[in-house]
Amino acid sequence: MGGAVKGEPRKPWFAGRISRVRYSAYMLALGMLCGAALSALLLMAVQIPGGAKIPAMRIAAAGIFYGVLPFGTLYFTTLRAHDCGRSGLLAWLIIIPFAGLLFMLWPGQRQENRYGPPPPANGPVLLITNAALWLLMLGAVAFAWLNGPVNLGPEPPPLPSEFEAYPS
Repeated sequence: MGGAVKGEPRKPWFAGRISRVRYSAYMLALGMLCGAALSALLLMAVQIPGGAKIPAMRIAAAGIFYGVLPFGTLYFTTLRAHDCGRSGLLAWLIIIPFAGLLFMLWPGQRQENRYGPPPPANGPVLLITNAALWLLMLGAVAFAWLNGPVNLGPEPPPLPSEFEAYPS
């Protein structure tokens, strides 16, 4: 049965280490899941008359954006900093744009350090999943870039031309 052996102190929740590949996969999955949930909430808010004013939708969106996403990011980045032999306080660097790349590229320590044993080896399933998540994310970004913004509301009325606004 999982759990601490009787007499041993309990391991802190933010203790442990994760590899670069696992960090990359977890961060991509977290971002995609939170993005999909926020997109679904936004779509529902637009489709329901007065949906943007429904408190439950606003609370759910705020909970995802200000709770789940930052907490998950700090958690995984703390474990990644531990793998590099650094304090989890270094995870606050994630506030700086593109600092997550630092944690993805920084090699971890191969031997046991004060944060625990080395993370397990990356198996083929994890490597394929990580590659698929990267391809999915890059494909979504390319699709959004090529197609531009999506207009979910009614078409706005055309703007008057300058000749109609200032008759001669």
